[in-house]
Amino acid sequence: MAGKKKQHFVPKFYMSLFANSNKEFAVYNIEKRMCAYPVPYKNQCYKDYFYGEDGVWENKLSDLESKWADAFRLALERRALSEEQIDLLKQFALYQRQRTSGQYIFMKKQRCELLIEYGKSIYANNGLIFDEKAKAICVERAAEEITPAENLQHIDEFTNIVSDMGLIIINYQTKGRLISSDVPVIAINPFHKPTIGYGCMGLILLFPISPNHLVVIYDKKMYPRFKDKLYVNITNENEVKNLNALQLSSAEKILFAYDSCDFHCFSTTAWKNRTISREAPTLQTLGSDAQKLIGTDLRKTVFLCEFSFGKMQNHFSKIPFSCREAVPRIWEQGWEDKLKSKIHLLPQISEHTPTMLTTMKLTKKECRNGLREMLAAAKAYWGR
Repeated sequence: MAGKKKQHFVPKFYMSLFANSNKEFAVYNIEKRMCAYPVPYKNQCYKDYFYGEDGVWENKLSDLESKWADAFRLALERRALSEEQIDLLKQFALYQRQRTSGQYIFMKKQRCELLIEYGKSIYANNGLIFDEKAKAICVERAAEEITPAENLQHIDEFTNIVSDMGLIIINYQTKGRLISSDVPVIAINPFHKPTIGYGCMGLILLFPISPNHLVVIYDKKMYPRFKDKLYVNITNENEVKNLNALQLSSAEKILFAYDSCDFHCFSTTAWKNRTISREAPTLQTLGSDAQKLIGTDLRKTVFLCEFSFGKMQNHFSKIPFSCREAVPRIWEQGWEDKLKSKIHLLPQISEHTPTMLTTMKLTKKECRNGLREMLAAAKAYWGR
């Protein structure tokens, strides 16, 4: 028997937190730059049989959503939360980040680009020309191999990776209200913006849970300002605007909010950041087609501002960006050795590649000192 047809990739219980008593909210179509209000929230963020017709994942997610909804309710009531309830909020963040249509589109694009790069390498090593026919085969295979359900298969393993992270719930006592989107959970790293791995130093996961409340899962060693607090009140209007601009960058197709007036006029910079975010490459490659290193990237959200919950300690913030490494939050000997070796290797390499330091905007001395600061900061972070 086929499972439920109408399968939401953003839970109805979550969207209801931004709706009025008539179960309606405002929706902003990003492509058309048009707002519709009022709109029933249950008719948004779903696709027919998105997770498959067997109903396996739809049923599992339904069970999880009941638990998440209870944790959200307690958080909005500013109740004390048990470790289990805090873990549920973290679990929601991981599942929600992986389950959206936007993530599915990204993963399908990444698989396609990966197959194309592998294909180019195989053809080059066999003296063949990688033509449009070969490319079409890669595109077809990628479409067949990636499914939304596949993106959910290993999430429970990630939960342990973020268990060390802190969690706060911020109440924005502001005139401006928070908005959300069809990709509501956002990953950023103020310390090293290109790196948002779940196990990396500096990671922050954030998502609004009402027009006034934001959940922040953060690296409490890197950003200790709200350490040991669960509920925080903030009156910063500009931060709300910056958070809403993040949702614009994160979203795939729509934003949603309590009222149409919550979609303030986004700045040119916000629209530019969205374009950069959504058009960012899914891969990093180095070398020729015959000998190429290929690395995968995660779906990113570009931002240029500072957040109250992302304020670094001085010994981290003073490290030049070119010398920073988003090392694992858990100590690894290999990473400590890598940081040590870079202190000696990079200045030597710069002698043979003078433009490297120009690109880094550092002198050789500044580069060496910056790398030493990175090593010292990492060792202090790890308790070494």
